Amino acid sequence: MAKKKKEKAEPKDSEKLRAVHERAIKRFYRSEEADRIQAELAQYDLVFKCGDQWEAREKITRKANGQPCLTLNMMPEKISQVVGDQRQNKPEIKTVSEIRDVIKAVETCLGEEGRVFVRYSGTQPLCRIMVEGPFIDETEKYCRQIADIVEEKLGK
Repeated sequence: MAKKKKEKAEPKDSEKLRAVHERAIKRFYRSEEADRIQAELAQYDLVFKCGDQWEAREKITRKANGQPCLTLNMMPEKISQVVGDQRQNKPEIKTVSEIRDVIKAVETCLGEEGRVFVRYSGTQPLCRIMVEGPFIDETEKYCRQIADIVEEKLGK
């Protein structure tokens, strides 16, 4: 005997689907309304930025009374920025083969008991070297080895 396929969803399932569909429709309309409000606010911001911050009637009234119509919060067309970041002129640390090799050698010596982290400082013209290991003397020695190669290849 072949099993019969269900041709129609059970009433409880269709009620659940209808409820999910209604909830989805409500959410859609709510998001559409939020987008419309955001678009209106963005349009208002653009008009405000362009200097149309006073209604025409208000401008006439204020000028007739000798009151100023100041335009506030205007954004400049361009903002000049100067960055004196020296690291832009330095090569990526991992691209200098000698530095890469000494980092790998130290990582191999430390194994699972330590780690090495070498990067340029984001705030100062420095190359930061961090070595963690089980013994301070050994860790300082490895850090000094990496620092010597970094200074040799990249300068102070």
